[in-house]
Amino acid sequence: MQSKIYVGNLADELASQGKTMDSQQLAAALNAAGCKTCTGKTYVGGRGTDKLKSAAYDYAIKHNKLSTAKNIAELLVDKKGQTPWCLRYKA
Repeated sequence: MQSKIYVGNLADELASQGKTMDSQQLAAALNAAGCKTCTGKTYVGGRGTDKLKSAAYDYAIKHNKLSTAKNIAELLVDKKGQTPWCLRYKA
């Protein structure tokens, strides 16, 4: 499964549970699912996860999955529990 589809599915699952997930938790989930960065490395919860969140959001919009895009923007948060910088202009 593509990482951006995985992120969308994960965001939808978080929505159904009323939860959020920060970048470090997302990195752990991605690594557990066997996802790798574009350079073939594991995720650590920094720029790689933010770039993936943004790509997943764009993918969801492109495929008219607006509720998934909203979930990505609102539930995959930064360390402070806020929408990450990479999605602030999109949400």
